[in-house]
Amino acid sequence: MGADATWLAEEDVRGWVFTFSISSPLADCYVVIHGTHAATRKAMCAVYGDQWAFQYPSLEDAGFGLREVPFGTPNNCLWGGHNAP
Repeated sequence: MGADATWLAEEDVRGWVFTFSISSPLADCYVVIHGTHAATRKAMCAVYGDQWAFQYPSLEDAGFGLREVPFGTPNNCLWGGHNAP
């Protein structure tokens, strides 16, 4: 990933993509939160604490093969990620 304008414009309001760790029931999933970099990170921490992995400016930057789940989906939910039916 190169240092392009996408990574530098952290104060832009956009849909930020958050992923979960491999040990999470929501592994292989992501949520999208709209707002600034700082505001969305704060919202993610308020809902998931430290139980998430990374923040990306776009799904393309996050990678492929991930499934979107609604923001607020419990991290102990068994229908996400590798636990999906």
